[in-house]
Amino acid sequence: MFVDELNEEEKRHIKEGLKEPELSIFDLLCQSVALSEKERGTVKKLAKSLLEKLKLALVIDWRKKQRTKAKVQKVIDDTLQELPDSYDDNVWQDVCDKVYLHVYDKYQGVGQSVYSEAVA
Repeated sequence: MFVDELNEEEKRHIKEGLKEPELSIFDLLCQSVALSEKERGTVKKLAKSLLEKLKLALVIDWRKKQRTKAKVQKVIDDTLQELPDSYDDNVWQDVCDKVYLHVYDKYQGVGQSVYSEAVA
């Protein structure tokens, strides 16, 4: 059976209802905070929303210019303002920093990422 052949991470994608890039962001967002099921749902939606919003900010060679790096950071910060109240100011800042570093490391630019499914 197909489901039996999936590895644990692939099963998590299905269980969480997230694609691999979304699941990576979701995992970063959930590392430091205990969340209720409702809050987990909110965080899942934010992970999806963030990647959608980043499509416009991740231009070719975005990592080479301070202005484009700042734009990506702003998209992350603005989107993650919607995180549940369980994220205090310190945790929120830490999560924003981790997500930015993840995006910096994994997304080279327009349609280029380490994931088989490109952002744009």
